[in-house]
Amino acid sequence: VNLSSIMAVADIVFVLGPPGAGKGTQCTKIKEEFGYIHLSAGDLLRAEQAAGSEDGELIADYIKNGKIVPIEITIKLLEKAIVSSGCRKVLIDGFPRNEENLNGWESAMKDKMNTKFMLYFDCEEEECLRRALARNQNRADDNPESFRKRIATYNTSTTAVLNIFKARDLLRRINANGTPDEVWSETLPLFLVSTFSLCRGICLL
Repeated sequence: VNLSSIMAVADIVFVLGPPGAGKGTQCTKIKEEFGYIHLSAGDLLRAEQAAGSEDGELIADYIKNGKIVPIEITIKLLEKAIVSSGCRKVLIDGFPRNEENLNGWESAMKDKMNTKFMLYFDCEEEECLRRALARNQNRADDNPESFRKRIATYNTSTTAVLNIFKARDLLRRINANGTPDEVWSETLPLFLVSTFSLCRGICLL
């Protein structure tokens, strides 16, 4: 399989939003409605760690010592997952979290992917907190104080990358404070427009 030939036509939609914004719910709907695959950078890192591979051991070592996993490893796992899926429409959830992530991705993948836009689910802190506590996942960091710190850290780290996508006119900000159906009613048109544009382009060929 020629990896570059598959990747060259992969359309990427990056998905960000604070913890509790409902990214997972909306990504599931996009996946079901439009045939995207949904990849979570965090899930891929955890799966690789559990697999006990060489990279997995390295990931475990970084996490154990409170260090950030090298961006090269995250990108390699994302590329591997995209190529092995054979799917050309990809949602990447939770990435890029900062400017370093974005720079690393674009340096490695500039000739292999097409970035459609950044989908950002904007949700107020109190609503995110309410949802997180309602999930009752027994996470130690889902208590109010820890959760507020997680959101503050998230917002600080993602501000720069969101501004970059905004400057490129590739930021699609969704009000995620409503019910899942209300949020979907805002999200859906973004993908209907993309689908129409693609079909129109094919028809014009």
